[in-house]
Amino acid sequence: MSLGLKPGDTKILLVVGAVLLLGALIANRSAETAGDSTTNNGTMAYVMCQDRVKESLKAPSTAEFSGITETQIAPQGNRKYAVIGWVDAQNSFGAKLRTKYICKATDEGNSQWNFEPLVTNDGQ
Repeated sequence: MSLGLKPGDTKILLVVGAVLLLGALIANRSAETAGDSTTNNGTMAYVMCQDRVKESLKAPSTAEFSGITETQIAPQGNRKYAVIGWVDAQNSFGAKLRTKYICKATDEGNSQWNFEPLVTNDGQ
């Protein structure tokens, strides 16, 4: 069975194939980069929320936070993240207590973050 290709047609097919392969590689890399951006911003939201939570503590230097694998980081769209975790810290009596928190943070760009009011299980 003959496809009816001429000698010049083979070169054209090779060029078209190479262009398609290059396009697929570029599209795949773009998707990976977008995923990395979300992950990096989510990690940054985690760190920024720790700072925000520390501001609400009586003894911020005693704070021990849930690890990143124990913390839920949920992208909310529009560069906004919900970070749900816990912190162990001393209260005003010196007792170490665990407090669960929900921190909603928005990446405004240029290293600027905005926060919605912090929600904790102790009513703050």
